[in-house]
Amino acid sequence: MQFHMREPQMCNLVCRTVLNAKTAKELKEKIEDEYRVNMILDNIPLVMPIKRPDLDTTVYQHGFHVGLKGQYAGSNEEKHFIHNHLTFAVKFHKDPQTDVARVVGFEVRPFR
Repeated sequence: MQFHMREPQMCNLVCRTVLNAKTAKELKEKIEDEYRVNMILDNIPLVMPIKRPDLDTTVYQHGFHVGLKGQYAGSNEEKHFIHNHLTFAVKFHKDPQTDVARVVGFEVRPFR
């Protein structure tokens, strides 16, 4: 995956993988154990912003969970879902005098 400074990108396919039974089982175990994915961009750690309506603020968690457990609407059967569709935001500061930009933040939001 590549990011280019000041070049917005939409919907890039990074990889396509078909899971076999063994890999699916391993991913389920990682979701059960709340494994997290961590990334670094220009020495800035990836964070996931979480809005706290009770405190009217945003908190940040390092990385993001591999997936989550949940149910389809109308079903009580628990399923495992992989966070395989992600939105990244690269925050940067641009010096108005030199037009040089520097990365100051790296955020992710898994689609749900």
